[in-house]
Amino acid sequence: MARREKGEPLAHILGQVEFCGLQLAIGPAVFVPRPRAEVLLDVELGRPTRILDLGCGCGALAAAVKQRLPDARVVASDRDLRALEYARINAQRYSFQVRRSDWMAQLSGRFDLILAYLPHVPLGSRASLDQDYLRAEGEATVLGGADGLDPLRAILPDLKRHGRMLTLLEAGQLPAARLLTQAAGCRIKELAGDETDRVVEIVYLPSECAQIAPP
Repeated sequence: MARREKGEPLAHILGQVEFCGLQLAIGPAVFVPRPRAEVLLDVELGRPTRILDLGCGCGALAAAVKQRLPDARVVASDRDLRALEYARINAQRYSFQVRRSDWMAQLSGRFDLILAYLPHVPLGSRASLDQDYLRAEGEATVLGGADGLDPLRAILPDLKRHGRMLTLLEAGQLPAARLLTQAAGCRIKELAGDETDRVVEIVYLPSECAQIAPP
């Protein structure tokens, strides 16, 4: 009770969280999977054979997509050691692999599909967030820089050797994201969402590269 009164997320206290109907191990300082991230798995995934959960946290997307595509090889990656500790626990239960990497810098091979619930909240929106969660999870798991797109900027140069990426962005971020992806030779396409969030597909298409400077 004392931990809850201090604002610690219930998932951290219980040591588990539900995502897509699965029970996942989780602990202090690890990002708590958001139910809204489940929409990334509601769009058409195709038949990829190698899937990456990028910035995986406890490996929620990896676990869920492995249940839907059991024949695919699924890898979950994160740079945070504490998050990977819980991702490995969940990997044993749900049969995916875990790697440590700063985004895609230390990953080898090609992935047909990348699922990424990226830190994408702009710094200016920090005050509107649940401050207890922000302290408990760590700002780096939630905030994405001045416009919320710094993680996307870091990832785009590596997409050229992979298939498509599915991620979630705020509706207001789409114009800047379009310029970023176009400058990197990628196409961005809205697949689903509401007035607040959009599920987008990003694919590297060098023919669409425009000679414009990213914002």
